[in-house]
Amino acid sequence: MKNTKGFWVECNVCKTQLKNHVGSTPCCGSIGWLVENNKPTMKISIFGSLNGGNIEARFINFKGK
Repeated sequence: MKNTKGFWVECNVCKTQLKNHVGSTPCCGSIGWLVENNKPTMKISIFGSLNGGNIEARFINFKGK
């Protein structure tokens, strides 16, 4: 997902919500689950590069894994 504007994540530990945050949370250093419909999901946002491309925000869905 190239557009990283307008999303929220919720810290897995303390439940702090952060806007447009990618990577481990600054509050607890934990996973920040993406929030959809005001509820945390099983999706995370990280910085990464695929096949040598640009480093950018990537979203990974852990549901069903």
